[in-house]
Amino acid sequence: MNALWEGGVATTSVDDLQRATGLGRSSIYHCFGSKTGLVERALERFVDEQLVLLSRAFEGRSLVQALEAIFLDIALCNHDGRGCLLVNSVGGLGRPDSQPEAPEFAAVRQGVQRLSARMTALVEATPQGVGRSGMLTVRILTVMGGLRTLQRGGFDAPSLQEAALRFAQEIAAAASNASENPVGSTVSPLSAAPIIVGRSPHNPPQSGNPP
Repeated sequence: MNALWEGGVATTSVDDLQRATGLGRSSIYHCFGSKTGLVERALERFVDEQLVLLSRAFEGRSLVQALEAIFLDIALCNHDGRGCLLVNSVGGLGRPDSQPEAPEFAAVRQGVQRLSARMTALVEATPQGVGRSGMLTVRILTVMGGLRTLQRGGFDAPSLQEAALRFAQEIAAAASNASENPVGSTVSPLSAAPIIVGRSPHNPPQSGNPP
């Protein structure tokens, strides 16, 4: 998975994958059928990890607190600056309506659909999200993608942090009126840090990242 992150889904060659995995070309084709098969497996594993992390972000938190934790982690860490494998993949695969379509697009599309479905379920389970989860999920995923792109592009951290908190509060406010869901309280980066969305649970925090 790291090889695809560093080289990109579209441009990483079978030779690159051989070096990264230690497998011979014949072994890769035997195990995965093709490079596309390996990409599909890597994206599936990545999404599996993100689903777990998203669920943890909502445990015991209100909608605004969960969104603050998720958005702050992207602004401050973003998988140690590498971004989201799905978002990065879309940027390297060209237009989805091109003919023929890049075969990896189906795996990316499926991954986005799985993330969207889990986010919708998590939002719907909050008091503020009942009946509004579809609309809110579109807003949440849009903000996540934008923050990831800006963070990876070197946008300054204080501005991203401020934007992350503001977006979380505005989305929560859209889900509920002020009397039912006050949005003035926020989660500090340190209190949000244990919920790390976008970092693999197999990748422990490195020096300089939130613990």
